[in-house]
Amino acid sequence: MKCSFDYDNTLSREELQNYAKELVQRGIEVWIVTSRYDSTSKYTPEMIEDWGIKNLQFEHDDLFRVADEIGIAREHIIFMNMQPKKLFFKDNIDFIFHIDDDAVELMTIKYVNTIDSLDNNWKDLCEDSISTC
Repeated sequence: MKCSFDYDNTLSREELQNYAKELVQRGIEVWIVTSRYDSTSKYTPEMIEDWGIKNLQFEHDDLFRVADEIGIAREHIIFMNMQPKKLFFKDNIDFIFHIDDDAVELMTIKYVNTIDSLDNNWKDLCEDSISTC
């Protein structure tokens, strides 16, 4: 079994990190599927300013730090380079769920169960997805 988490405003939150660690301990393969670019060199100064990024390298490195703390393998980190996540899930339909905070991503991913990380019941919804497998 495998599941995936968006990073920004989802797995960047401590409560979701704790849940992801629990899933890893339970033997569930956890992935990160993020809209981010795979290299800091791909961000334009306008993007950095518009998104209010204070330290781009720190932001990039922090994702890897969190992944390492959770136990997510580097090859299980997917950078979509600002492309829609549905493109990844179209060819990877074997995920139990993907949890994300982006309404557009949640609506357009049709190939796996999606869960809104801003929903107060996100954890119950994740557990429901696991129990039906």
